[in-house]
Amino acid sequence: MLARRSAVALSSQWRPGIALALFAFAAGSLLEPSRALAQYAPLLLGKSPARSTGVRRADVLTDGRAAADGAPWKTRLTAQFDDAGSFVEYDLGSVDSVHAAWLQGDNNDTYRVEGSIDGRSFSPLWDAPPVPQPGLQARSTRSLTGEARYVR
Repeated sequence: MLARRSAVALSSQWRPGIALALFAFAAGSLLEPSRALAQYAPLLLGKSPARSTGVRRADVLTDGRAAADGAPWKTRLTAQFDDAGSFVEYDLGSVDSVHAAWLQGDNNDTYRVEGSIDGRSFSPLWDAPPVPQPGLQARSTRSLTGEARYVR
């Protein structure tokens, strides 16, 4: 989810079958997406991807729901990225500042968040690193800087 003054993108950089749920917010708690959703107006909530390649169930990335941390990565709450070239791209409609992101993904994978002004040239905004706990695990950052209209 994106909230005003933030933007997030995602692409896969790992093996087939990766699962992911994505949220992003302006200021506030990034560790509790349900609470943050109640406090902020997310930019991606319910938004359909502008483009998607190699991703099954991309619609769940913006439905406002996330699995419990530690849950298996392959569930009805997660999208699955087929390979390293897979991505989901959103058009925010206008350029917005990028400040914070929250995502939930398989623990042993890296997730790249990218942004673009023109939809052609994307730059990394954040690499969410692997974490030691098993299963789906949340990662967040409040230190993003940049601007984007398109995110993937």
